[in-house]
Amino acid sequence: MITPRKDIPSAPPSEEAETREALQRLAAPLHKPYGTWRNFDTPTAALRAVITEIGDVVLARTIEIMSDGAHQTFGLTISNRHLVMLSGLPVNPETADATTIVKHIGVALAGTQRVKFDIVSRTPVLPSSARSWSCKALMEALGTDDKFATHAVIGAPVLKAVKAKAIAWLQPTSEKETGSGEALAALRRVAASHAQLAEDQAQIRRKTPQMSLISLSPALLCVEITLTDDTLIGLCDANDQTDLIDVWRQYVAATQSD
Repeated sequence: MITPRKDIPSAPPSEEAETREALQRLAAPLHKPYGTWRNFDTPTAALRAVITEIGDVVLARTIEIMSDGAHQTFGLTISNRHLVMLSGLPVNPETADATTIVKHIGVALAGTQRVKFDIVSRTPVLPSSARSWSCKALMEALGTDDKFATHAVIGAPVLKAVKAKAIAWLQPTSEKETGSGEALAALRRVAASHAQLAEDQAQIRRKTPQMSLISLSPALLCVEITLTDDTLIGLCDANDQTDLIDVWRQYVAATQSD
């Protein structure tokens, strides 16, 4: 006598689909392994990929990020989906919040179309401080502060263009400078004067992106670019005034189109 067949319980279709997708992901080769260039349509997409990388790392490791845009390299030490240390960028870990971290990474990736991730260490020395930034907090900062991220990414090439034309320049925010001692001394005086003015007006005026051109002589021009979180003061040839204005107009047009 043949025993009647008993129906074997099967998983719901939704669970089967999820299981199949999970197995396909596991079987698929890594799309872009470490040490290879990854292409991105926009710098913001590259920034999002960096934050996603933080969320994918559980075991501690240090990763070096290299971009072809600003040609800047910086390092991330990650553990348990948290960024615990950022190197190569002007960030104070004692005071930086998630939004500040996202802003500086966004500036470093300005103009980039390709980014390379490399593992520097799989056994990094973790800082003794308990300060860290979770992937969730960083992604939320990117989402809620997307307007600034756009301004920072677009704004960095403006600063680069002014630097290329400047005889001397300094960035008070990052303490970087280039030029002769005499020229830099003059620019420092301008920076100190503007810093005091900004402090006096802090209660009545928001810091908005702007460009100021001051004629120092028929041959020299002082240029000040103020972005949301960065400032550049440069000494330029007066003949470059038209080009500088065109660069600024392009920046304004790009930010207003968002």
